[in-house]
Amino acid sequence: MLGDRESALYHAYASFEGKDLYPTIEEKAARQVYGIIRNHPFIDGNKRTGLFVMLVFLELNGIRLKFSQSELVQPGIGIAEGKAGSQYIKKWITRHKSATSI
Repeated sequence: MLGDRESALYHAYASFEGKDLYPTIEEKAARQVYGIIRNHPFIDGNKRTGLFVMLVFLELNGIRLKFSQSELVQPGIGIAEGKAGSQYIKKWITRHKSATSI
């Protein structure tokens, strides 16, 4: 049985009838940050950890984002308050893609 941390990360790789539920890198990153923040697997720092995981995952997959600190905080708070879902985060990622992304 998966714990909250593992579930938050592995859900991004879920499939149904042989098709990825989150087929793009952006969708996987959005699902991971959403899962970490909503599952709340840590005593403290879930928003920071979720956003950090998202940024590292995107960077490792050739996607760089351009944002201010206040712009980065908004999606984390939105998820924590139940006002933002993984689709919102995917759109946020798309809006903040840097021209230097691969």
